[in-house]
Amino acid sequence: MEKKNNTIPIILAGHSLGEYSALVCSQSLKFYDAIKLIFLREKFMKESMNNKLGTMYVIIGLKKSNVEKILKNFEYLKNASIACINTSRQIVIAGEQNTVRKISIACKKAGAKKIFKLSVNPPSHCILMKNASQKLSIALKTIILKKPKFPVINNVDTKCETEPLAIKNALVRQLYSPVQWFNTIKYLCKIHVSMFIEAGLNNTLTNLNKFIVAIPSISLNNKIHLLKKL
Repeated sequence: MEKKNNTIPIILAGHSLGEYSALVCSQSLKFYDAIKLIFLREKFMKESMNNKLGTMYVIIGLKKSNVEKILKNFEYLKNASIACINTSRQIVIAGEQNTVRKISIACKKAGAKKIFKLSVNPPSHCILMKNASQKLSIALKTIILKKPKFPVINNVDTKCETEPLAIKNALVRQLYSPVQWFNTIKYLCKIHVSMFIEAGLNNTLTNLNKFIVAIPSISLNNKIHLLKKL
């Protein structure tokens, strides 16, 4: 897009593994190294489960504070946690399978409008990934990162880091911390981003953004609409 239309992105962001893609697009991380890290990340995540079954559930209709209260009241904090804050009322929980299932039932009783399971195992961005994050930290020491050509918002702090060590630290913490997508889009609104272009296999983020702010969001899958806007 940059080569064909001379369109320069103001800022980049990615959801979960999309943060690695954003770093590649910003020329901070080499494509080969990104593939290597994603492979190792998956390996470390599976090892950290110690043969346990994990899962992730999407909770629609409850605020983050409601879900946090359920986690605390049922003493589930050791085996499950909030994995993604996609919108103000779409929260993803992740962790040990039976625990997450019980939490989803409690969320339904608390007023959740819709709950569905994600086809993901092992579970990302949850407390069970602490051991995996330590291994990822060691692997990242062998990877060379550069200062991003374009700012990249990380998932953990909703912040644009420029120093390689800070970027690596954020990637490590991302493995066991919730993806702050809601805050990411609110941040883009604050800095007056005029258009959000999603580069992925589907329209997931474009659809999520509709529930956050009025920034025009377009997926590369909708090429006709995209070309008209550009």
